[in-house]
Amino acid sequence: MKIVHLATLSLLLIGSLQAQSPFSAPAAKVQHPPGRQFDLLHLRVTLDVDYPARTIKGTSMNRIRPLTSGGRQLILHAGKPLEVSGVLIDRRPAPYKRDGERLLITTAAMKKEQTTEVEVRFVSTKGKGGFHWIEPRTGQPDRAGFWTQGETETNRDWAPTWDYPNDFTTSETITTVPASWSVVGNGKLVSNREVGGRRTFTWRMVQSHATYLLSLVAGPLVIREDKWRGVELLYTVPKGRAHLIDDSFGDTKDMLSYFSGILGVKYPWSKYAQNAMYDFGGGMENVSSATLGQDALTEAREGFRTMAGLNAHELAHQWFGDLVTCANWGELWLNEGFATFFGALYTGHSRGRHAYDQEIEGHMQGYFQESRRYKRPLSTNFFSDPEAMFDAHSYPKGSAVLHTLRRYLGDKAFLKGLNHYLRTYRHRPVTSLQLAEAITAATRIDVKPFFDQWVFKPGHPVIETSWTWNEGAKAAQVTIQQKQNTADGTPVYDLQVEFGV
Repeated sequence: MKIVHLATLSLLLIGSLQAQSPFSAPAAKVQHPPGRQFDLLHLRVTLDVDYPARTIKGTSMNRIRPLTSGGRQLILHAGKPLEVSGVLIDRRPAPYKRDGERLLITTAAMKKEQTTEVEVRFVSTKGKGGFHWIEPRTGQPDRAGFWTQGETETNRDWAPTWDYPNDFTTSETITTVPASWSVVGNGKLVSNREVGGRRTFTWRMVQSHATYLLSLVAGPLVIREDKWRGVELLYTVPKGRAHLIDDSFGDTKDMLSYFSGILGVKYPWSKYAQNAMYDFGGGMENVSSATLGQDALTEAREGFRTMAGLNAHELAHQWFGDLVTCANWGELWLNEGFATFFGALYTGHSRGRHAYDQEIEGHMQGYFQESRRYKRPLSTNFFSDPEAMFDAHSYPKGSAVLHTLRRYLGDKAFLKGLNHYLRTYRHRPVTSLQLAEAITAATRIDVKPFFDQWVFKPGHPVIETSWTWNEGAKAAQVTIQQKQNTADGTPVYDLQVEFGV
């Protein structure tokens, strides 16, 4: 998701300490992932972009394999900005109806494991939600184009499909735009051809991923190409901003080497594009193709690149969030907590241990401030809506808990556990329990008690210390107590406490 800076979180929290918590009744409710009827095997989206009319016409082909036999209705997701003009099943017209953002398609009795192609034809003239038009401004003739944003559930606004992270698919986008434009999508560019003043770009992902990570950016862009260990690198900026590429993205290769090295899992995709776009805020970890706000582009100063934190966060997501993805939004910390923590690790790598410690301290303080308003488990199914999960629990508390786990296990065991987690569940949706099981299996250290108190329960320990001096015994007596309120479910923690005398 768009990276949430701690300063922004703090401002929001200061102004809303008394607001209704999105994690308690009546705002919150138990959230169940939608049940799947099929495996989504491949998604191919074809778009014809009419920029002057701000209109897209397209088709979305979903190749599926039913999980059971006998069903006579398929459910896909189609956003409200889309006008659906027809549905084909294996190239034959099929009846359908809209139910909010669900597209209910009538079929003949489905057969388990029998591959079926479902094509949805659509048009959109609204450009809202997951599809954003870049509007021109006076004095900026090259300010044009569009970008998409899929997290949490808005890729359905331009690509009717199964739009929830509990299924993975390969994908392909075929996008026709003005001939002077460029388009960057997921995976590899397999075709770029011009016909009659229009240009069509075909991007293909042969590795499976969650559909919310599908992405397109387009416009009159400057793209610089590079390589890292056989991986294609693209640095994409608006025209007139190319002079900022080196200072903005100069650490990318070092980040790739560092993360690949400590995890023992090489960057998993054939390409990594960093696309700085007008109107976009923060960053989004679309698989192999991150979208960033062009306002973040910068010149190096003070001895380090000021865009490094954002870039490290989004790059870390390519492992934690893309290679493995939270199975439901209540497990979001598996994406955002990890990316936030690995951003801090890169800070330590590039600027030293003191800078790492400062960043982790900032994460803890960001969470503590939010905890005055509410406390919740990192892993939860009780919340108001998916957007509520993008809070100071998922981001900075998630990072602080991973820091605590690192200290508990030691670096060698901690990284061994993460390596096993990534290799075991690559290209699959994951849960916190699976993370705990993977670390336990790899290290032979049972971390489930750790997860029970730090991940599956709310709150944090509040430590109070005191001491007295016994002159006769020439000894100090140190008393350490946990003083947190346990009425809200916060546990009494099993802790290892260090103190100095």
